[in-house]
Amino acid sequence: MGDPATVSLEKFLTSPGSAVGTVAYMSPEQVRGEKLDRRSDLFSFGVVLYEMATGHMAFPGNTSGVIFDGILNRAPIPAVRLRTDLPPRLDLCSVKVRATTVGARDNNICAGCTVVVAGPSRIPSNARCTPMLAQF
Repeated sequence: MGDPATVSLEKFLTSPGSAVGTVAYMSPEQVRGEKLDRRSDLFSFGVVLYEMATGHMAFPGNTSGVIFDGILNRAPIPAVRLRTDLPPRLDLCSVKVRATTVGARDNNICAGCTVVVAGPSRIPSNARCTPMLAQF
């Protein structure tokens, strides 16, 4: 049967014959089988960032279909509602890179995301987006 932790994680992994990727972290365009670019990775980064910051999955579900529906049609609970101690910039960054429409999604990681690495005291309040993943 296997280790219970492994068995419970297997339901979130890619099924044979389906799109490549972990279902819970797929971008909307990946779910729809469309062409992918780095913005798809940014979406996934936003989902991981949300989960790391809140301790909750952005798009929970017991089946791939439920998770896909969440990715395509629902916004996660705002991170700052789950964790009031989070910097609002972190939530804003997560929301920006998780935009459902590729065209609405930033093409790079916004400067607000550097709060994760640099800390809020090192980021000027007027910080603008920088092409941190231009080489990605």
